[in-house]
Amino acid sequence: MGKNEKDQVDRIFRVLGYPAESINSSWTKLKSMFTPQQLLAMKKYNQNKLRDKFPKAGLPGDMYLTDTGIDLLKKLLALNPEERITAQQAINHSWFSEEPPAEEVKQFNVEENGRDQIKKKRKKSLDEEQMKQ
Repeated sequence: MGKNEKDQVDRIFRVLGYPAESINSSWTKLKSMFTPQQLLAMKKYNQNKLRDKFPKAGLPGDMYLTDTGIDLLKKLLALNPEERITAQQAINHSWFSEEPPAEEVKQFNVEENGRDQIKKKRKKSLDEEQMKQ
């Protein structure tokens, strides 16, 4: 999560790439909060890096995503709202019928905030990773 709105936008561009100039009017409004130098610096993020974050295959227990999964993710995260898919289109995406099927999602403890559970799980995972090293 970014420290502020500008930092968050920069982080998004680092992963999704710098948007096309003709994306839409909301991008024009967003650009106004950056200096020309900041915009120029962000233009170096000219590639989508989702594949780097989610490799095609991994070792057992590693996080990976197929090409079909990357396609869904790109469509869900499209910067231009007009290009972003709807929830119904996402549900019907072929990734959900891919083999092997996704594992069953464990329910969050209703007594504890879901975000807190995710943070704890992520911290535990990082702690375990550090212990291995």
